[in-house]
Amino acid sequence: MNYNPPIDWSEGRTSIAYYRYTYVGIDEQGWPLSPHSPSQTNPQIPESKRDKKRRDINDRLTALNSEFLLSREQNFRATLQKLQTELSSLHEGGNQEFLDRVELLEDARDKELVQIEAGRGYALLRAEREYQEEMRRAEEEYVVFPKTYKIC
Repeated sequence: MNYNPPIDWSEGRTSIAYYRYTYVGIDEQGWPLSPHSPSQTNPQIPESKRDKKRRDINDRLTALNSEFLLSREQNFRATLQKLQTELSSLHEGGNQEFLDRVELLEDARDKELVQIEAGRGYALLRAEREYQEEMRRAEEEYVVFPKTYKIC
């Protein structure tokens, strides 16, 4: 009876005894392959369409991933430089997009202020007219009923 010690997966490697009895190979990340691993192709069995498609997609994904890893620093630097340029133009007051937005906001604010002032003027005019109307009615009442009311 052979004893195989447990696999230490934390390092991506197994113990020597495990290699001696069941070692088949190591994948791209350094993990041991099982004898039944799909990445261990058998040259005697032809590859099915599904396996070929899966392998092609995996290859494309690997290529995209490696391309991204190579270009991510350049993309980061370009994006950072663009943002810093935009921020400096904002601080200097030369960013046209920002100035256009400010102008639109100022126009909306001015329009609202004009409407508020017109409403205020209308309310004052209305209050003045109501006051004058009440004064006219009070004078009419006073003239129609003179001295009938006693003030205690």
